[in-house]
Amino acid sequence: MGEDDFSLYRGSSLEDYAKDIARAFHRPVHEVRIEAMKQVKQLLKDGMATRRHHFLNVIDKKSGVTIGHVWFYVDKHKKRAFLYDILINAAYRGKGYGRETMQLLECKLKSVGISHLGLHVFAHNQVAINLYKNQGYYMASYNMQKDL
Repeated sequence: MGEDDFSLYRGSSLEDYAKDIARAFHRPVHEVRIEAMKQVKQLLKDGMATRRHHFLNVIDKKSGVTIGHVWFYVDKHKKRAFLYDILINAAYRGKGYGRETMQLLECKLKSVGISHLGLHVFAHNQVAINLYKNQGYYMASYNMQKDL
């Protein structure tokens, strides 16, 4: 992913992230946008060049068109990686691109000695939960909340 793609990706992914937080925690999206920006800014202190963070375009093999993005972190010392974001553009969803992207990412991580890949998924994102379960992912913990 180049700098131009990263700038576009960061803007749209931040908005999507803020919307997911707002939905999950029953808060107005305008309240969580700043929190989401701070969180991502803290994670990516050097933007796209932040050590151990990787940003890739997902490209359709037939057309050569960018159809999504992946952001992940790798800690080779601990043999762990964390998937921060995978996005397949709406027009390409439900066609196996998410599954194939996950499989390719896992193969790449295995090839460099990574033995665990973690991720977070919001409870309302049943499509993603089903994708991950079908790929062999399991629930490692639950965060719960009650509105008072």
